[in-house]
Amino acid sequence: MQNEAENPFSMEKAYKVYQENIRRSETLVSEITKGARDGMSERELLDMAIEAIAVMTGDTIFRDVVTRSLDGRAVNAEEESK
Repeated sequence: MQNEAENPFSMEKAYKVYQENIRRSETLVSEITKGARDGMSERELLDMAIEAIAVMTGDTIFRDVVTRSLDGRAVNAEEESK
């Protein structure tokens, strides 16, 4: 039988992932705030906000779908402006 640390579904591992996600989301919020003050582009700020939501919710599919959709819009807008 596996001990708690080796079990991929252990509470210890889940708690470590949870704690890391909290730290990562706090860092992203700080970077978003600093970026907004320092004139970072809206797209960069939006990308960081999308990442923060994905980290906070544990939903990486959300991040992938929204980012792909935004990238598609940017390509379409570029093509239309030509």
